[in-house]
Formats: sequence, C-alpha cells, structure tokens
Amino acid sequence: MNNTKEKIDWENIKKVFFVGIKGVGMMPLSLIANEYGYEVEGSDIAEEFITDEVLIENKIKVHEGFEENIVMKFFEGLDVKNYLVITTGAHGGYNNPQVRKAKDMGIKYLNQGQALGFFMTGVPFHKKTKGITVTGSHGKTTISAMCAVVLSELGLDPSYSVGTSRIMPLGPSGHLGNGELFVAEGDEYVGEPVFDKTPKILYQHPDYAIINNIDFDHPDIYKDMEDVKNVMKQFIMGMNEGGKLFLNADDSELMNIKNQLERNIEIITYGEVESDFRIINIQESVGSLDFSVVKNGNYYGEFSLQIPGIHNAKNAVPVIALLDSLGKSYQEVKKAIFSYKGSKRRMEKVGTTSGGALIIDDYGHHPVEIRSTIDAVKNFYNKKIVCVFQSHTYSRTRNFLDDFSNSFSEVDELVLLPIFKSARDTESDIISDEDFLSPFNDKLDKVFMAKSIEDAASYIKSQSYGSDFLVLTIGAGDVYKVGYEIKL
Repeated sequence: MNNTKEKIDWENIKKVFFVGIKGVGMMPLSLIANEYGYEVEGSDIAEEFITDEVLIENKIKVHEGFEENIVMKFFEGLDVKNYLVITTGAHGGYNNPQVRKAKDMGIKYLNQGQALGFFMTGVPFHKKTKGITVTGSHGKTTISAMCAVVLSELGLDPSYSVGTSRIMPLGPSGHLGNGELFVAEGDEYVGEPVFDKTPKILYQHPDYAIINNIDFDHPDIYKDMEDVKNVMKQFIMGMNEGGKLFLNADDSELMNIKNQLERNIEIITYGEVESDFRIINIQESVGSLDFSVVKNGNYYGEFSLQIPGIHNAKNAVPVIALLDSLGKSYQEVKKAIFSYKGSKRRMEKVGTTSGGALIIDDYGHHPVEIRSTIDAVKNFYNKKIVCVFQSHTYSRTRNFLDDFSNSFSEVDELVLLPIFKSARDTESDIISDEDFLSPFNDKLDKVFMAKSIEDAASYIKSQSYGSDFLVLTIGAGDVYKVGYEIKL
C-alpha cells in the first residue's frame, strides 16, 4: 500500500486533505499549503490540541472523525488528478478509513514525512528552494525554530515547518516565504509505522543540515544506537552535492560518523570542545544567559539569549555558524539571535497560579531532555520546583524507567500522571501504575501519583504554592493541560 515511488503531478493539484491535521508535524504543512493557495481541509479526533487555535485563526476547516464521506464530499466535482491526501502515521496511517477511500478512488496520498520532503524542494509551489534540515535526538525543535526566527529577522523571509504550534515572536510554526530557504525539522521516526517504516528524515535532501546529537530513542523502531547512526549516515549521503553539514563536536557518535564520511560537502563543527565554532564563557544567572563564540581559533563575539538553559546557549551555536556561512556579519547575527523568544511547549511561560507560582511547560520526554530542562529553569528562575511529569509511550517508559526516575533529583516535589499510551504501544509494552511509581518512590522524598489531568490540577491547587515556587509540566502527551487548569 506504500506509494512512496509514485510521482505527484503538482501542476494539477488543487485540493489537499490532511488526515490527522492537528499533529505538530501536520499542522505546519497545512498552513504552508493554504498560504500557497491550495484548498485545504483536514480531519482529526475531537480532543483539544495545542494546534487548534492556529488552525481556527487561519480558517482551515477541521472535520471531527475519519468518516469516508468527509473525503468524498471535499473531493467532489474535480478529477482525481486534482486531489492529494496527506496523512499522519497515527490514527491508523495508511489504514485510516479516509486514506483507504482515497486509494480506492485513485487519489494520490503521502505521509507527513514524504510531504515535507516534497515541500522543502519548493516544487509544489512552483519555485526552487534550498533546504535546511535540523535534526538530532534533542534540541531540533528549538534549533529549527531559532533558524526560522533569525532568518526572518534578517529579512530573508524563509519558508519553515517546525514541530510545534507557535514560534515566538514569529507566530504559527508553518509559513511559505518568498525567500529561497526552507527550514525543516527533521524527524527520525518512521513515516508510517506499518506500511512505510522509512525514517521521515530520509525523505529530506537539503543543501544545509544541522545534526545536534545522536541518542537512543524510539525503541519501538530502532534496535540500538548503531541502528540510529546508520539512519543518520543515510541522511547525510542523501544531502545535495556541495552542501554544508553542521555537526556537534561534543557528540562522540557524530564525530565517529564524520570520520567515515566520503561526500562532496563542507563539514563545519561546533561545540564546547575545539571546533570551528566553539562556545566559551557561558554565564547563566537569574534572568540572563550570555556566552561567547570563537571561530576557527579567533574570538568571534559575545551573544545573549532571552530564554533559559545552558543547552539553549549551545543550541544557538549552529544557528550562528549557519548565518555566518550565509555571509551575515557578527552584528547582524548577534541582533537576530537575541530576537528569539522560544516556541510553544519549549520552556514556555504559561502564567501563574492563584498563589503566585510561575507555570512553565515543556515537551521534554527523554531523560536527557528532562534533566536539561529542570537544570535550566532552576538556574534561570531560582525557585523551588514542583514537577508534573507524564511519560510518553509505554515502550519508551519500559526501556528508560530507571533513567526517568533519576531525572528528577533536583525537584522539590514530583507529581506523576498515568503513562500516555501511544497507538504504537503493544500489549508487551504495558506496565502497571505500581511498577511505574516504584522507582520514583525509592529515590524521591515527595511523590504524588495523580489519576488524571484533573486530579493533578486539584492536588496542586490544594497545596497553595506561593511565588517562591515554579510548577513545571513536562512530557510529550497532554500534560500541558494541567498548567491551563491551574492558571490564574
């Protein structure tokens, strides 16, 4: 059922239907298609997503549910060559009723990874673009969002598709620009978990690429670290000739890959160790984050960010290197970098509780990301931390449970939500709430196991945390809803 090899006649496409349009990978694509002038609609479940507001603002109709007749009605009156369906890998993927109906009708369909690969070439919009892929196990959303902001700030009007709902101060996370650059967040997960297990990133063939790190994640797809590394090697081999590859020199796995590469591309390294763009003098204090960069052994300049986290200072360095390679001056780069204010669900300020506690929300769902986020908010805000954690997928939880339980040593109190089950979890992945809770109880003094979002919110409200506290909601599911329940 995989139609990967089929060509799309973009000259004739007039209507595009997005199955699972609320997903953070899908919604930006729908915005881009809508901006170009394709007639766009989509479908999804009734549950509220962080993308709902953006879709409403852009007047994109979202149908509730996946009934076949919705697709049939949208595609009424034109020839099948004028239609295209783009689907998420969730909600059944190619087995979704609407995708199956499209196939039966002879309508072409793509998964999100394939569609993004097409979009970043510019072909669907009858233009030629140069792709910038940002990938890695951690930091790719922040780095790609930062790229979108700084390129826009410098007047280059890039196109971009970033896996969130909003980027501050730009706005929605998908945009079709007039410039020649297209920034794409590169996801290493598969395009369709049953019929197309090709990692989505392999559909991207950019002129520029940033690989921030490699870590073992997605144990339902990858066997081990070697498996992850092989996919990254394939991605690099698929880059356009003469491209530029930015690699984090602090990551030993990436440096091993670098030493094995035989490609006609320029490799530029960055990091804390000796590298082409080296970060030095990171100064993090309450409310400020400053650092300096050395380029090829010579002092390049000092930079400041408006967001917390030493890891975000490090995330900024490949963006600085990219802008430098595009011929931008130090003063231009410094001003552009400072303009970035974060993105939705990445250490996002949600508000305060009635008692004055600050509420921060973050998408972190891997032990490494969780530790980095906790350290960042602790240093930047200097408050006691109550953390609400929702582990995402049983398979990831089972594989990393001990690491997860060690990730919260710096918090004053931990509130656990039930594990957020994924459609890709199997029966063998399931673990009980008791087995989930046990290692956290063993290592932390104060742990509360909530039964639901509402239960967690009620518990936090009952504690009356004051302005000396910070409530951090973290996880890739719907844990963010706790913040909105307790917000003043």
